[in-house]
Amino acid sequence: MIMMIENSTSQSALENYRYGVTEVLPGYISGRFVDLEALTDEIALVLDSRDALAKSLAESLGLMQPYLDEIDQLDQQLLQIKDNLLQLTPAYAVFRHQVRPPRSQWWYYLDEIVSVTDWQKLETMTDEEIDYSDIPPLDDDFFARATLWLPQQPSA
Repeated sequence: MIMMIENSTSQSALENYRYGVTEVLPGYISGRFVDLEALTDEIALVLDSRDALAKSLAESLGLMQPYLDEIDQLDQQLLQIKDNLLQLTPAYAVFRHQVRPPRSQWWYYLDEIVSVTDWQKLETMTDEEIDYSDIPPLDDDFFARATLWLPQQPSA
């Protein structure tokens, strides 16, 4: 079930980002959409939606908190399709140069992100196959010293 964000601008941004990452961009990659001249405009709309989400997060994290997991999942989907997307848009760096986004907006720098994650392997991996050797075990002492931080409820 999709929850609604109280701020309509944020809601529209999330809906546009979701639609762009899950439907439009994969549609170009699969060949379902063939107008490659429109692809740059479509990418711009998706990235603009992500900009609006970043702004909403900065202004009202409390209201956006329930949507962080979905935004993160959509970001991961965008990263997973980036190589295929960049093959279709060889002038991506030119597009970014025209927009001139700050480096904090990583979604504009897809052509510079090098993924070292084998996403295919990760998706099929079971819990037993995960290597925890570089993570120290959490013992009773850790939990005795830990502090639980809960988000504050937004004031009405």
